[in-house]
Amino acid sequence: MSATGRLGDSTNGFSYYVVNGNKLGFGAETGFTQAVIRNGDVIGILLDLEESTLTYFHNGHILGSAFSKIPGHPDKIKYYPAIGFYEF
Repeated sequence: MSATGRLGDSTNGFSYYVVNGNKLGFGAETGFTQAVIRNGDVIGILLDLEESTLTYFHNGHILGSAFSKIPGHPDKIKYYPAIGFYEF
């Protein structure tokens, strides 16, 4: 990822943008959820390497599996969780 790009812009990055409900992964941005996120809400993330899925939660409730076929294996690929903030 470049210093000027967004999380998920690369083909190996994955992200969820709470401001518009879109997900960004495999180099493409698509709609994901209509959930309204408010100040103080909690967003959870589950990376399941056995099922190769990435799932998001909002205040403990599942939003759904955003991505499947997550590449790699934990013995061969390193994963780096990240959170980004910016103004709109």
